[in-house]
Amino acid sequence: METQPSLHAGHRSLFNLAAGLIIAASIISAIYRSATAVTITPRPVATQPTQPTKSQNRLEPAAATSTEYSVPPPAPAPKYKLTPVSAVEGPQRDYTLTVQQCFRASERINCWGYVTNTTDATLGFHLSLPGTFFDDEGNTSWVDGTLRYPVRLIPDVPVKFELEINDSHRAVKSVSLQFGTAAGGDTFQSVHYDHLTFKNIPVQ
Repeated sequence: METQPSLHAGHRSLFNLAAGLIIAASIISAIYRSATAVTITPRPVATQPTQPTKSQNRLEPAAATSTEYSVPPPAPAPKYKLTPVSAVEGPQRDYTLTVQQCFRASERINCWGYVTNTTDATLGFHLSLPGTFFDDEGNTSWVDGTLRYPVRLIPDVPVKFELEINDSHRAVKSVSLQFGTAAGGDTFQSVHYDHLTFKNIPVQ
């Protein structure tokens, strides 16, 4: 009868030990799960850079915008007409000389014309400048130009000359000219001098 209490005490001790072990195992399992739990963050996937296509490489012209201004076309050059004028005074021995045109160029009036050898041999020729001009407003001054030095004219071939008149009067409509010429043989041994007058040449 004295052995029963000790048996009951032994059973209780075993039960308490088993319960403690179960509790300890639960605690250890919870600690392990919390320690090993890791939040997995997805890593970005590396992508290969795309190569631009041929159409992307080609620069497209910029579209016109409403702020662009068009450049006006240049003003057309003035059109001059020929107004040939022959000398009214002075002989033209062995040549013909005409003033084809006069036109305003800023503060000047420019004229030009042709001289032609009418003989069948080479002719020495030059203009005796400066000459004199008179405009239709009564102004007068000197005339200068080309062919001031002797040239040799071959038969029937027109040679161009130019005259320059200093006249700043913008309302001038016509001018008259006086200048001399010198013509002779190929060696200028038999030179004759003429004094020519041209009247009322239109100024364009």
